[in-house]
Amino acid sequence: MERNPSSPPLAKKDPSSWPPLGWRWEYYHALLELVPDDLVVDEVLVGLHWTLVRSGDRVGMSMTYREGEVSVPQAGDFAGKPLREVARLVLSWNFVEAAIGVAAIGAGVNTRERVESLLGHSLEAYDPKSAFDALREKLRGKKVAVVGHFPGIEELREDVELTIFERVPLPGDTPDPAAEYLMAEQDAVFLTASTLVNKTFPRMLELAREKFLVLVGPSTPMHPLLYTWGVDVLAGLVVLDPDRVWRIAQEGGHRRLFREGAFRVNVPRHGGGL
Repeated sequence: MERNPSSPPLAKKDPSSWPPLGWRWEYYHALLELVPDDLVVDEVLVGLHWTLVRSGDRVGMSMTYREGEVSVPQAGDFAGKPLREVARLVLSWNFVEAAIGVAAIGAGVNTRERVESLLGHSLEAYDPKSAFDALREKLRGKKVAVVGHFPGIEELREDVELTIFERVPLPGDTPDPAAEYLMAEQDAVFLTASTLVNKTFPRMLELAREKFLVLVGPSTPMHPLLYTWGVDVLAGLVVLDPDRVWRIAQEGGHRRLFREGAFRVNVPRHGGGL
């Protein structure tokens, strides 16, 4: 991989809409306001890999966390509760609970209608792919940071100068506190939406929002509000077959649900899809 230091910047940023430095809980309260207040929870699933919340035909997802306290004190009592009330668990420092909260936000926000509105066309006219595949050519020769070690991410090293920031580093990764020092050197950043769960999202967003910024993962709230925070691409999903996705997650499935029931989309701020 050969870097081209004279290549133009990936995105022109207008910081006028960005929240002020120092926002923390404000981001979370803004997301909670996006959850309709007339929806109730039907069921909650904390699976081997994925945490799911269902409300009617809506299903939201988050990665299941095993960091810190691994318990759900409200287990058995979620059905019938207002979806927004369950979404407030995103504020919890028990990350298993917080993942339920993030999934509840997804159930409220990530609907087919909203995603098609962002795209500007129907899902039938869209070719689902990972954000990394969709942006590979655009990022060729750039310095790219990925916050979170995604499966197969090492393949990007063939095309970009890659830094992987990871809370539990694998060989070749960089411990995520190094983002405070190294983020400024990057051209583009993929930020896992799982940072919403462990509360590193506000600071990582501050460090990355001057870069070409992709919020990526099933936890990504697919809502245009996030473009005003400095996000350039929302790379998330919408669940089209709730029963199939639920069954796969319930039985310990991992990436299979991306092929069977969960539809991945990558939507830049100007719409149209990638």
